[in-house]
Amino acid sequence: MTIKTLLPVCALFASATLFAQSMPAGAIQAGTLANDKLVSDVLPQIVILASTKGCQEPKDARPYLKAQPKGKVGNRMWQEIWLIQCRNGNYPVEARFQEDATGASFRLR
Repeated sequence: MTIKTLLPVCALFASATLFAQSMPAGAIQAGTLANDKLVSDVLPQIVILASTKGCQEPKDARPYLKAQPKGKVGNRMWQEIWLIQCRNGNYPVEARFQEDATGASFRLR
């Protein structure tokens, strides 16, 4: 392997390592399973909860999957961690989603 081919491999490994380190404790992958409507419903509540935990000036919100969905389609439950990046640090908010006949509901902590 030449230095020319080794450098991109090292860079890729380094970026993957940095990404993995930036995930909050308990997260298994980046992203959300919530659809756009559910995200628009839950995100303001997540920011409010982060503010009650001390978040000042929320700047960004990044969702991470904590647990894969369980149950049958239409009645699945899954968990996510939303990392709210604030001027004074990062604030994780855990969300539990539950599908039901009318869509989905959520609980935050």
